[in-house]
Amino acid sequence: MTRWRWPALIVLLLGSRLGYVLLSAEGRNPPVADAETYVAMASNIARGDGMHFEGSYSLRPPGYPVFLAGVFKLTGHSLIRAQIVQVFLALATAFLVFKIASFYFDERIAWMTCLIYAISYDAFIIPATFLSENLYAFMLVLSIYLLMKDRYILAAVSLSITCFTRQEAFLLILFVVLMHALRGLRENLKRIAAILAVFFVLESAWAYRNWTIHHKVLLGTTLSEIHLFLSNAYIFQRLGYEGDIDHSKLLRQEKGVTELQMMEKGRKVCADLFERQPLHRLLLAPFLKLGFFLYPFLPGYDLTFMLIFPFWLLGLYLGRHDWRKYYLLYGVFSVVLGLLLVFHAQPRYRGPYCPFMAIFAAACLSDLWTKSLKHRASIVGWALVNVVIGIAGEHARSAVRSLLP
Repeated sequence: MTRWRWPALIVLLLGSRLGYVLLSAEGRNPPVADAETYVAMASNIARGDGMHFEGSYSLRPPGYPVFLAGVFKLTGHSLIRAQIVQVFLALATAFLVFKIASFYFDERIAWMTCLIYAISYDAFIIPATFLSENLYAFMLVLSIYLLMKDRYILAAVSLSITCFTRQEAFLLILFVVLMHALRGLRENLKRIAAILAVFFVLESAWAYRNWTIHHKVLLGTTLSEIHLFLSNAYIFQRLGYEGDIDHSKLLRQEKGVTELQMMEKGRKVCADLFERQPLHRLLLAPFLKLGFFLYPFLPGYDLTFMLIFPFWLLGLYLGRHDWRKYYLLYGVFSVVLGLLLVFHAQPRYRGPYCPFMAIFAAACLSDLWTKSLKHRASIVGWALVNVVIGIAGEHARSAVRSLLP
């Protein structure tokens, strides 16, 4: 039986993701919005014109555009071939997830984790898109694996690349450095130094590149403040803010206005937005963001997420006494916490964290299933309830939306 598990899992992983790429509208439609920006930047890099989009050179971190440019070089700028490459990147992610789950728990839980990851809608739609989640999910899992194996030089490189794919991963770097320091500064000094040194080198290279273009120090991206504004403006509006918010003025770069001037404009309107909010709205905003992050209608009911929803949360809670053992896994959720506190955490952002949700869900389900018939009945009952909600469709969605501001 065991020898058939990997072939069956590979067929399921590849089948679900390739099927979505080849048959879904998401896979066939041309890139739009963020995906259009990434594809354009990658195309320019592949042609040797540098990373830019419509006159802007520092809109996004360089990780994913550089990765996608390399894929375009290999595939002849074929979008469908690039999507297939991303499918195999997801397969590599699943293999690393299996290794991580095996290390912290056992092989049975590792298989269950991979099964959950294989059928997760949040995870299998990612390869069909041209979004940074593709590389970010892999680099996040690779970073945890290398840290787990104490390959601290490679882990330092991987963490830095992860951060230059999605900037919120900087929270993971801070978390890892802090935990190394708390677990023994003298013993972990080399590990801390390696992480900080590699990040400093890459950050310096990015800052120098931006200096040569803008003649000004820029450590992040020019879209960060605008992204912060757009993310929170929507949340504040849902909580009762009635101010006039014209998104188009921030996203449209007018003639004669430089990229840095647009960034400064975004910074001012963002500061003004937060200054206008009363304390109660600022305190409520993260909870509404959490609601959107966990929202199961995309617009169809995400059955695959809701089947494991209470179990990965319960798994996180049950593992709290052994947090020193699982601290790297908990560290991933510190990034999620940062998203909830700062940005609008859309359901789309669940994808890269799905492997870690799957690990805790599998551990919890395995533990509950072996306890008693009552616990097994509860698991089956939860599954049946969600199947009914999925069948109910729009009626269930309307009921859930009525609970949100």
